[in-house]
This record gives sequence, structure tokens and C-alpha cells, in this order.
Amino acid sequence: LGYGPQLCWAQNSIGHQKDPCLIRIIPAGPPESAKSCVVSNQSVSFLLVECEAGYDGGMKQSFHLEVYNSAVEHLQANESQQDMPVFQVGNLPAATSFILVLYASNAKGRSNSVALMTNTLM
Repeated sequence: LGYGPQLCWAQNSIGHQKDPCLIRIIPAGPPESAKSCVVSNQSVSFLLVECEAGYDGGMKQSFHLEVYNSAVEHLQANESQQDMPVFQVGNLPAATSFILVLYASNAKGRSNSVALMTNTLM
């Protein structure tokens, strides 16, 4: 993976470097999927979704959550976060089932999606 090892040498007034330094250059790529996603809090109109970030692909990544109303197959909410995959989604209808789709993205692409099923309380 990458461009292979790159060797470098240096010299200064003390002398020549005896052993070369070794640098591995790995190209940036799309991020990995979020991990360990859970709905950690829910109420009649609110969901709190928390995940652990996967590898960022070597670049700054963003996290995205799409909330689909299962009954009417409608996009109910769409949230993005820049720092951590933690989402607070409010103004949801009570006693409703949802499919949550989470993914990460960076300038090189997006991760595979993670899907969860949950519901708001009555």
C-alpha cells in the first residue's frame, strides 16, 4: 500500500548519517465506517446517537446521520457533525419507528453506511 519505502540521508558539520531514515508515504483515502453505534437516549421526540469514529483515511472527516421514518419511508431528519459522530435529533414524532443511516466522509469519498433501527417513545 502506498508508494513504497523512501530512504533519505543527511550530512552536517559533524559528518554523514550512517543509517538512512525510512519514510513510508501512504496516500489518503475514504474514511472507515463509524463503530459501536448506539442510541444512548430516546424520548417521545428526541434521539441521541453515539458512535466511535473509524480511521479518517488520513484526512479531516465529517459524520452524517440520515433518519428515515420507517412507516412512510420518508427522510425525517438529516444531521452532520464535524468533530465526533454524536448526534442529537429532536422534533421527531412520538411512537414512531426509524431507520438510522450513519456514514463518514472526507475529500476522498465516503465510508460504508451503518444502519440502526430505533423508535421514539409514546
